[in-house]
Amino acid sequence: IAKMEGGEFEFIQEGVDPSGVIKSGSANRVRAECIGETLSLYANGQLLLQVQDDDFANGAVGLLAVSRMETPFEAFFDNFAIYQP
Repeated sequence: IAKMEGGEFEFIQEGVDPSGVIKSGSANRVRAECIGETLSLYANGQLLLQVQDDDFANGAVGLLAVSRMETPFEAFFDNFAIYQP
């Protein structure tokens, strides 16, 4: 989970998937929730990360895929939607 403020990109919380929730070589469903100061990241219905951050009351959202592995990978995003309760 990351944010950009004043042109500076900063990870708020980093993590790994030790339980194998993220499927390699197939589609994964990713969900992010920004509810108040709580930011949550899910993959395939399971919570991966959750952090509190009160720097922004509103703003823009986006998707980014990165890997720290040396092998190349491809990431495709479709059906991106934003819901407001």
